[in-house]
Amino acid sequence: MNGRTDNTRIALAPFLRSCPSVLTLGVRPAIHDYPPEEKELLRRAHRVFFPTPRYAGLFQAAGIPTFPLATTYHYQRSNVLQANLFQCLQWPHPHTRIYFGMRQKRNIPKDFRFPLWAMGRRVASAGAHFVEDLEALEDLSQRFNPLVVQEHIPWEDRIDLVCVHFQCVAALRCVSDGAGPAAFAFIPPGHLRLQEILEATHRLVHLAQLDDICVEWGYGRHQWQVIGLRRPPLQWMTQQGPVHRHRLIGSLIQEGRL
Repeated sequence: MNGRTDNTRIALAPFLRSCPSVLTLGVRPAIHDYPPEEKELLRRAHRVFFPTPRYAGLFQAAGIPTFPLATTYHYQRSNVLQANLFQCLQWPHPHTRIYFGMRQKRNIPKDFRFPLWAMGRRVASAGAHFVEDLEALEDLSQRFNPLVVQEHIPWEDRIDLVCVHFQCVAALRCVSDGAGPAAFAFIPPGHLRLQEILEATHRLVHLAQLDDICVEWGYGRHQWQVIGLRRPPLQWMTQQGPVHRHRLIGSLIQEGRL
């Protein structure tokens, strides 16, 4: 795996097919399903883009650079890893605990007040579950192990910061009333109110090596707190029109910045 001299940019997932500087191989079931010439391209690639969770850890172990990094995939997909990360870094974050087994879960009503948020190990599209009583908590305790429980904070403001290659490329304010799916409106990343969380987000993504991520912030109890990490949106609207994340990444590749 050593001695790479090739400047070829390789992609597995098909998100960069329109980028002329990237050769897309596709995602095969196992590494041995790639023919020898494609394996050689992977070994010598300048970088492998969108390796998917299936191969990101493999390329990391082999010393082959990827985008996103394996750490991004790990934390993007795991509520457990996120909770541990924020506690390890002592990052401002709603009080959260992880409960394994029914014996530990019986302590939840002692540790938290209703309402609360509860979620399984993996970050799911359905998001966290809003729990208002013991019956709902019991149901979730049976469904998920471990169960990640987080205090409920009525946020006065919510901002999502989209980061690509360790830089914030979009700031999106939640404009939903809470009655339906979350909706977001673009605000300029240079907005003065964002300065504190922009600086904190840049520190976080560099510390944890998160290079393609959406960092969710909430303002409540007189401070900004990280709500969680998730896969960034595919596109967002700006005053100049829509921005497509994969095209943005393609432009970074074309400019030699990635």
